Amino acid sequence: DKPAALPHVEYSSLREDLYRRDFSINAMAIRLNESAFGELVDFFNGREDLEKKHIRILHNLSFVEDPTRILRAIRFEQRFGFTMDQETERLARTSIDKVASLSPTRISNELKAIFSEANPVEAMKRLFSLEFWQQLHIPKEEEVNILRHLDKFASTMEKLVGSCCLHKQKNYAYACTIAPFYRADDWQEKSSAFIIDRDNTNFLKECMSLKGLFLLNTIADISFGDLHEQLKKYSFEAILYTCTAESDYGDRLYTYLVARATLPELLNGGDLKALDIPVGPIYSRILLEIEKAYLNGKISSREQAIELAKTFL
Repeated sequence: DKPAALPHVEYSSLREDLYRRDFSINAMAIRLNESAFGELVDFFNGREDLEKKHIRILHNLSFVEDPTRILRAIRFEQRFGFTMDQETERLARTSIDKVASLSPTRISNELKAIFSEANPVEAMKRLFSLEFWQQLHIPKEEEVNILRHLDKFASTMEKLVGSCCLHKQKNYAYACTIAPFYRADDWQEKSSAFIIDRDNTNFLKECMSLKGLFLLNTIADISFGDLHEQLKKYSFEAILYTCTAESDYGDRLYTYLVARATLPELLNGGDLKALDIPVGPIYSRILLEIEKAYLNGKISSREQAIELAKTFL
């Protein structure tokens, strides 16, 4: 009825049904009736496009009717190693402004699917190439910074995956989702309409909080223990993302992440209770002080941790 509107469902012929599909490669069917069982139904040359590794829309208004098809085409390019044929890409470029008419939920769902593919950084490049981000008021000039940051994040993630129990693919997706908004002064306004997934929203808020913390403090001048006290509440992923963006602190934060990942549990709440330390908020403080002392090289064993804990009696 109108551009970007969700479709109405109604009965139709097989040809009409296939004509409503997004791309020719998705507009094929197999006959199941006994007389022609297994016969390929291919009104729109989808098999040929499969062989050529082409993504092709079925008519010129396809992207106008449903602009999410542009995002889906990018996802299929990355997943299958296909490319849009020349006319499809031309129409994608001329219709890209229509994504502004999509609901935030539909955009968010498509981006989540795109960035969950094996190589989300390449998808990010393609989104910039087709001027998608510009429709969300992310300037083209930011592309170099965003891609450089994501490349650094990806390479650092590879080094940390084993020691820090990080989920590589999930965190690539998080990083790509928030990357266009990380350097924006009005990041809350720009991101609120398009990052509606709770995990991604929390991840962005965590990273922006860290960014503010780093701007206020010179972390190079404090001990690892004091650094741990400031950063303990933040996730590995958020610290990793921020440290690869803030070059002044990158090496120090990376070293901290490795040290934190191998931090042993010298004592726990049960141990403190066995020492006759009254149960209460003091437990958190004692355990933090033990971790700080370990990171600062002041203790290295359970026995030393017990002696430190006893000082709180």
